[in-house]
Amino acid sequence: MTLDRWIDFFEVTDGRDKMAKAFQNACRAMAWHLRNTAPGRSVALLAVASKLSEFRSVIKFFKWLKNIRDIRDLTWADDKVGDTVEMFANLGDVFYRGFDNLNWLAQTKVVPYSADRADDLSDFFQFWGYLAQFILVRQLLPRRPPAPFP
Repeated sequence: MTLDRWIDFFEVTDGRDKMAKAFQNACRAMAWHLRNTAPGRSVALLAVASKLSEFRSVIKFFKWLKNIRDIRDLTWADDKVGDTVEMFANLGDVFYRGFDNLNWLAQTKVVPYSADRADDLSDFFQFWGYLAQFILVRQLLPRRPPAPFP
């Protein structure tokens, strides 16, 4: 099976991931709202949010393959600086997602690795990957003067 076919297969989970994220955050918000008036319900909602977080970790396995393809497909012809920043953004995302996968595997005791260390490395690479994406977006935005006040 080709890399593109694997990516197509793993990308179909994006909708389920976003729906689970919405439910997860709704549970967290309701738990926060109920923390003083109904602490038992708050704890139960946080448990559901935790399970949804675990579900999201599992369905995002191998999502980093798309970043590998994006790095492979860089042209380096017209905008070498932009391509370099894009490469670093994709590499940051590859390592972020890879350590996020490792974190879950360590938490579930599938691999003998420190879950805390994997989480720290995941956060580290997520920051640098997102920073590179921000720089890339700022570089590609058209420069236009601010609109005048009415």
